Amino acid sequence: MDLQIRLRYLQDKLEEALTELQGSLDAYEAENRNDHDILSTLSLLQPQLDDGIRKLKEINDIDEQRFHIIKFLNTLLKVEYNKIFEYNYYADALENAALADKLRVFGAIEREHARILGEYIEKLGGEPRFNPPELHTRRTFTLEEMLQEHLRGEERAIVLLDEGLSIYNDGELQWVLGNIRKDELEHKRMLLQIISELENPAQTVRVAVAKWAADEHISDEDRPWVE
Repeated sequence: MDLQIRLRYLQDKLEEALTELQGSLDAYEAENRNDHDILSTLSLLQPQLDDGIRKLKEINDIDEQRFHIIKFLNTLLKVEYNKIFEYNYYADALENAALADKLRVFGAIEREHARILGEYIEKLGGEPRFNPPELHTRRTFTLEEMLQEHLRGEERAIVLLDEGLSIYNDGELQWVLGNIRKDELEHKRMLLQIISELENPAQTVRVAVAKWAADEHISDEDRPWVE
């Protein structure tokens, strides 16, 4: 049992003890007892239990928020990691070297986002989950379809970042999410511009099919990607 679980368990037990203490005080009055030792002991314990419960609740509320932040950041990390893969994966299939280079630059920026998020998760005491990207089985796209897929990836990230910025008010986290959001908005703007300027949007792009490495002893979360 880890410390966080023990602290929650302790808070529950103290709350139960406080209920029992109040019941004892009620019984003391109901029975018209006149025992100074009992009354003074119960009266002494009551504020101590109240104070202990209050402090544990503050600690546990902080841990609860930290848990949700780590979970959120790992969800965002998965989105970023997916985009790293997609930008480089599709860039390799392009004949247009200039466009491929732009996508690789986007991928490099997403890689930096993933690094920042991973470090922040570790700072909070969590474990970064560098989950593998989603499995892609489609082999043929038009150039516009491929870029629209990148655009959807940026939009997913922006929605998630907006959600985080609206929920979590920690200043440092706001700064991290805000800077990543700025990059994603710029990627979205540039992708829209690239799509609008395509000379041949129906050009066919053929990509290799990514698949899991065949090893039944590797979990899906740790499985490497091969082509």
